[in-house]
Amino acid sequence: MGRGWWGNMAKNNGQPVRILVADDHETVRKGICMILSSRFGGSEYGEAANGLEAIAKAQELQPDLIVLDITMPRLGGFDAAREIRKLYPKMPNMRISVAEAGWTDFRKREHGI
Repeated sequence: MGRGWWGNMAKNNGQPVRILVADDHETVRKGICMILSSRFGGSEYGEAANGLEAIAKAQELQPDLIVLDITMPRLGGFDAAREIRKLYPKMPNMRISVAEAGWTDFRKREHGI
């Protein structure tokens, strides 16, 4: 279990891992939570349907991991990630989910994520 960020997350000093999943499709959010719960068991989960909700939930939950969709209404994933980083510069793990991987790599560099 000790390799990469998954291993570090799984240890978390014996505490439940707090995970925030932000996606405008409820089915996708639930699916990601189900997949992650198979890995992290008794973790705490928060969900958000757009970037603004993700920022508010991040403040409330103080998650160890955030999974953000790029294309969400009201505020996209990259913009939400940038705002969350401003509020919590030491937040350990933030992941972006998207179908267009090449575009994602470009945008990640552009936004410094």
